[in-house]
Amino acid sequence: RIDHVMGLMRQFWIPEGFDGSAGAYVRFPAEDLFGILAQESRRSGAIIVGEDLGTVPAGFRDLLQRYGVLSTRVVQFERDWNGAFKPASSYPPNAYVVAGTHDMAPLAGFATGRDLAIRRQVGLIGDDAALADAVRRRLQDWNALKASLTEEGFEVDNQSDDVPIVSRALIGFIAKSPACLLGMSLDDLAGEREPVNVPGVGQDRHASWSRKMMMSLEEIVASPTIRNVLCDKRT
Repeated sequence: RIDHVMGLMRQFWIPEGFDGSAGAYVRFPAEDLFGILAQESRRSGAIIVGEDLGTVPAGFRDLLQRYGVLSTRVVQFERDWNGAFKPASSYPPNAYVVAGTHDMAPLAGFATGRDLAIRRQVGLIGDDAALADAVRRRLQDWNALKASLTEEGFEVDNQSDDVPIVSRALIGFIAKSPACLLGMSLDDLAGEREPVNVPGVGQDRHASWSRKMMMSLEEIVASPTIRNVLCDKRT
């Protein structure tokens, strides 16, 4: 997985001693770099996944497809202009589909707005009124996700906040897509609520990348509940 894969096409450079307003995009020899990447992936037998979260320049996804680099598609970001989640059938075959990323709250934390409470604590959300507005919008997102899963044929009670049921349905949704590579985070399988990372703040304000999981890897693998979810024929 190549983080910030768009850097193979262009990078934003800021001259030393200046602020961001003096910066500019510098184009890179993308065709050459992707050609080298394709050659090395064949040499090593590795599948290449690029971090493509949607905010990419025109033609960039065509470049990924041409060189066989899988596009990352995050379910929480795949929305239409009205806020509805896109159907599973809309995902391209040459993609790696996941529910969220390491910079986002796990599904259980997303449902309860735990990440929003943390952002308020560290000052990324300015006041309680802004927090209340963020919680309101998060509830709309949560209800929109459940509505989408219901439309896809999964049994999700739109009046319920039963995260395990939604998590099971979400795995089925991802598996239903035509994408060639699918992923589900260990945090979501284990029901974690605390985000592992809060982007934009230092360790003095929040100890990112230090949270231990509630379950060990061995416990996750041996868990009958998790095994049932992963082996459910509906998913």
